Amino acid sequence: MEEGDPKAKLDQSRWNQEFTKDQDRLSLLFNDPIQDPDANVFSLKLEVRKDNTLIELKELIGSMVGLAPSEFVVKRYMIQREFKNMNAKLSELGLSNGNLIKVERGSPHQDGVYELNIHQVTIRGHRNSSQEEAPQDDPS
Repeated sequence: MEEGDPKAKLDQSRWNQEFTKDQDRLSLLFNDPIQDPDANVFSLKLEVRKDNTLIELKELIGSMVGLAPSEFVVKRYMIQREFKNMNAKLSELGLSNGNLIKVERGSPHQDGVYELNIHQVTIRGHRNSSQEEAPQDDPS
């Protein structure tokens, strides 16, 4: 029969230490902003801790792609919202394991400044009812 506190033994076990360490890690995939500016392929992978800050993430990404942190912005893929608070922890930004990160060349915006993209779409070959011609009177 074993003696001692089973919880204390579990806390000291290597398995528990690795499990706890793994809970604090994030594996993020991101694009190469130079070779793939449209973020079609997320070929670069980075392992970080959840308590790393955004500036630490940008420094790591910058060292991998050859850019200074001030030369690119980091966005969550498909949401297109730029992460701006450089002192925020990655967990506070809502990042989770396996997230796709879009890295885009350009100057980061200041907090409170937003980028707005407006697109105009024109559909040709379709006439709106307000554009239809009124019937002509028959002169006969």
